[in-house]
Amino acid sequence: MRNRHLIIILATAIVGTLDVNSSEAAIFNKDNRIAESTRLGSPYAAIGVVARGWPITRYTTGTLISPCHVVTAQHLFGQQPAIGRTVSFTAAIGSPDEMSSAGTVVAAGGYDEKASGELSDRVAHDWMVVKLDHCLGKVLGFAKLRVTISEVGELTAISSAGYPIDRSRRKGLTINPSCAVRHIYALVWLNDCAALPGNSGGPIFRAVDAGGRRHLEIYAIQSRAYIYRGAIPFTEGYANIATPASMFAKEVEPLIAQSIAASLVH
Repeated sequence: MRNRHLIIILATAIVGTLDVNSSEAAIFNKDNRIAESTRLGSPYAAIGVVARGWPITRYTTGTLISPCHVVTAQHLFGQQPAIGRTVSFTAAIGSPDEMSSAGTVVAAGGYDEKASGELSDRVAHDWMVVKLDHCLGKVLGFAKLRVTISEVGELTAISSAGYPIDRSRRKGLTINPSCAVRHIYALVWLNDCAALPGNSGGPIFRAVDAGGRRHLEIYAIQSRAYIYRGAIPFTEGYANIATPASMFAKEVEPLIAQSIAASLVH
């Protein structure tokens, strides 16, 4: 199984940095992506872009998971340490409700592709959490982490989201409304959810109605994409790679709880 991880990941590339065109989308010949509203009141307003520096030359997709915290992919910083670095986060892009805040990385998975050990172990920790200076989630709402699965079939009709480079982040959020996690391993999940540069860190989720409102439950965040043409049928050798929420939930849930508690006080 671990050797299989190694073979799969060697055939993939980081989703946020690879320069490819739309004909090479890692969506396995099934491009059903659609634009989605990020207006205030939509659960998708919580999804935005995490960027380093200005002008924006390198970015990932990030999602509010508390009033003040955003989760995204750590490889935004390549092999450089992430904790303590500053970024910007812009949500509801392309809508009249667009909002931005600076933020600081307060937790990270320790992603290090160049470290010794098996490649599958090194790239599995591709996540980081940003604490925003302004708690945009108080207005835009936020997603919840889903770390338990009641049945395997729960992951065969899910969705993914992001700001892929082929559609331009300024044009708004793109949703893959129906995709699937095909194989579950302890460290990584293999999936056929649409993934291009820009989709790194984007949520793999299910939209849930509760209490008269809809919110997103995040099962995983996208990390890597199979880099060649999408016409190849999906197999384990041609797979997109995601980091399951269970890899970071225990570390970030105290931060989420503190943020929610503070928002109720103020």
